[in-house]
Amino acid sequence: MDAHRTVALSAAVTLAVVASACAPPADVAAPLPYTDSFSGCDGWSHDHTHHVRLGCKGGAYRIELTAPHIPQNMDHGLSQPVPAVQVSATIRGDAATEAEWHGVNCFRGPDEGYTFLIGGDSTWALIRQHLQRKPDVLAHGVDLDAIRQAPERNTVTLRCGRAGGSTRLAGDVNGHVLIVADQPESGRYDRIGVYALTGEAAATVDVDRISATVPAATPLARLHPTAATENLPPVRTFDDEWVAGSSARDRITVSPTRYTVRFRKPEEVMFPHDLSRAVDHLQISARIEQPHPAPNDGFGLACSDADGNEFAGIVDRADGAAELLALGPSVTPLHRARPIALHGGISRVTLQCWATSGSTGVGLMVDGKVVATHWFSTGPEAFTQVGVYLRATRPGSAVTYTHLAIRR
Repeated sequence: MDAHRTVALSAAVTLAVVASACAPPADVAAPLPYTDSFSGCDGWSHDHTHHVRLGCKGGAYRIELTAPHIPQNMDHGLSQPVPAVQVSATIRGDAATEAEWHGVNCFRGPDEGYTFLIGGDSTWALIRQHLQRKPDVLAHGVDLDAIRQAPERNTVTLRCGRAGGSTRLAGDVNGHVLIVADQPESGRYDRIGVYALTGEAAATVDVDRISATVPAATPLARLHPTAATENLPPVRTFDDEWVAGSSARDRITVSPTRYTVRFRKPEEVMFPHDLSRAVDHLQISARIEQPHPAPNDGFGLACSDADGNEFAGIVDRADGAAELLALGPSVTPLHRARPIALHGGISRVTLQCWATSGSTGVGLMVDGKVVATHWFSTGPEAFTQVGVYLRATRPGSAVTYTHLAIRR
């Protein structure tokens, strides 16, 4: 058993204890959107008990855990129940071990809620809480890239929303979506909050800022290894296979680090690349440069599955709008996001494609921000190709891709 797996299993056992609650003042409730930088403790508990001491200190909400293995929920009511809520907090723990955990909550009713939390050693977990019994650990793992080890600060986000008649949960750390999970129940959320737990004699957790809002579309999860994907070799260079068999070969210049397409006429086209094997999760990203775009030109990335379903994420150079598209005999828009700020003619674009039981999801990130996502019922079929996707509205347009990365 590898070290990461051992940590994850240990974390799941540690979390399987009943949490206690520190209720806020009964007459304080937050409308959405809500933000608190803790210049004071309005609406937050400042209890002192045998297990925990709470209060505001130095512009932070301080949680001093004085007893091990007794999780604490610090809740704040919402002014009215909502069908979906996103809660985000910037938090710092003081113990770089698996024994110290902190995160954020969303609750509905007096005895049910969800918590996304991280450990001081870069582990994470998504749990379902119950008032009188141990929580259900829905998912857990470790991510040394996304989660900064204590005592560094992390921004932890939990989205609690709907997907049809079910609940869709998404956990995010520092802009990296680590988990998306569906649960069969549904309901409305009336409280948000902060969670803290220590397995040591004592620990301190500081919350610098917390916010809550109605979430935008739930993003995709980062890609989790499975038996089908764990041996997919990462791809970081272009080669001749990116132009093999293409009728546009004379318009493409390729080297290991650069891929440039020049257009002779207005055209919207995908240039595919076969993966070394079929996978159920993948991510493709590249730095894309279009120094002299025409109005309505666009650039992006694409993936396609074994059934021939093709999906693309594209950024419109004219107004910065990001789109997710289903390709085929005709192009079908799936989701169009609000315009985003583009930095000159260069952007880092990432497309995630994810097939899971009963559904397929695609998500688009630009310069590290999730800008568009879409879920739908199909398949699922494994993905067999990736590609670049381009829209040129005048002759002479040119687009260059660099810093390629394809991975599970």
